[in-house]
Amino acid sequence: MRMNNGYWWMMAVVAMVVSAGGAEERRVSLAGEWGFKLDAGKVGVEEKWFARQLGGKIKLPGSTDEAGVGERNVKAANYDGLSRVWVYVGGAWYQREVEVPAAWAGKRVALFLERCHWESRVWVDEKEVGMRDSLCVAHEYDLSGVMTAGRHRVTVRVDNSQKYNMGPDAHSTSEQTQTNWNGIVGKIELRATDPVWIESVQVYPNVEKKTAKVKVVIGNATGKAVEGTWAFNVHRRGSTNLAQVMPLKFEAAEGERVAQEWDLTVGEDMKLWDEFSPAMYDVDADLMTKVGEAKYADVRETSFGMRKLAVEGRQFAVNGRATFLRGTLDCCIYPLTGYAPMDVEGWRRVFKVVRDYGLNHVRYHSWCPPEAAFEAADEAGILLHVEAPQWAFDVGKDAKRDAFIEAEVRRILDVYGNHPSFGMLCMGNELSGELGFLSKLVKFGQQHDGRHLYTSSTGWSFVPENDYTVAQVRGIRGPGTEHDFRVEDAKLRSPVVSHEIAQWTVYPNLEEIKKYTGVTRARNFE
Repeated sequence: MRMNNGYWWMMAVVAMVVSAGGAEERRVSLAGEWGFKLDAGKVGVEEKWFARQLGGKIKLPGSTDEAGVGERNVKAANYDGLSRVWVYVGGAWYQREVEVPAAWAGKRVALFLERCHWESRVWVDEKEVGMRDSLCVAHEYDLSGVMTAGRHRVTVRVDNSQKYNMGPDAHSTSEQTQTNWNGIVGKIELRATDPVWIESVQVYPNVEKKTAKVKVVIGNATGKAVEGTWAFNVHRRGSTNLAQVMPLKFEAAEGERVAQEWDLTVGEDMKLWDEFSPAMYDVDADLMTKVGEAKYADVRETSFGMRKLAVEGRQFAVNGRATFLRGTLDCCIYPLTGYAPMDVEGWRRVFKVVRDYGLNHVRYHSWCPPEAAFEAADEAGILLHVEAPQWAFDVGKDAKRDAFIEAEVRRILDVYGNHPSFGMLCMGNELSGELGFLSKLVKFGQQHDGRHLYTSSTGWSFVPENDYTVAQVRGIRGPGTEHDFRVEDAKLRSPVVSHEIAQWTVYPNLEEIKKYTGVTRARNFE
């Protein structure tokens, strides 16, 4: 592909920026030992614990359960599930000193906490910088103006109290499966960018046209108008063949966020993503900008797959081919840690087991897995059904919780939407209440991101807007070969995913007791 001299100059500058201050030099891991103190009395904010050194020690990423702090669980065994060894509910304070590199002077600095349970508040030195409460995506804080070059004290308060009523057994917050742990898991990092940066990249594949629409959002903290040039490089993973490299110039008025979009050609040798051949593509977005005489740069790599998931009649279709879902259910039962794996390798093991059983689909009951799960599922060709983190019977009737769920649905789509493994989004498990609220959520998803299919609930509370139905077939009980699902199934207009039909009573294997060496014990078996 021919490119003019100006474009070659731009690419050379970008290469210099990346090599001199690339992603690895613009991130500082905060994993390790942190100062620590429990706040069962909820007095820490009033007593300004952020202004003093915390006396305890704890390792992050991790939880209070893993650290063996809280109250020893002496309650009677729960015959319905596992029992935590240590229990703590309330505020927990985490603190450490950080050194901001001198090379970050003038940069925008952010704190990235991949998964907190549940609400987090952050102070830099003695200045509070905000609160986040997502159960599904990372808690990110813009520390610009307070996190300057040099040494600072970062204090994080995490509170796992039930902030909203997600339902007594929601797998996102209750003790039933995941446990209501307190802590910060996954990546914990400081991240630096120029004051003009790539906020997000979304890729919308068009299988029929062999193109991909790229929508980018630029962050601009300079308070001035910006002009610049984009370069996009689309290539299939594992291949050195470039599908497209193209320079694009733009101008944007003063403002913090600027959205732009372009269509990129993937190429005649396009490979589709499905369970049999999960081909992945990467798009490298290189941004060069100018604000007055100042020049800035940023680079973002985003993965996607050329996959179209649709409903054709009463069947699912992947890339135009009728597809039968052969699935299992993940209730976030990870008894050694109490929370799901946060690394890709851990999820590769999970999905290898799924594939070894001949399955191609996993449902996440009233919770959303982390980024690593989507990455591993992309590789394995597994379609994921994700749920908003609620199992409630009064949806649409609790204004604060309903606003939280609306925000979570948007966050799930915006953070994980590029993954071809992200197939379906459901608004929660076995919900009941105001159906109008569920219709609103389904319609929002369909309008906001057409890469996925949407449904209002599992089990019941179906709305006309649903793309598919997750239902129990009524009137069928127990194993047998004389049953025929077609009569009940014919009453539903959309594809049907059978709901929790394999819950059979089994005898426990008491030899497994000794395997519970982590944060839970099989006291029900004992």
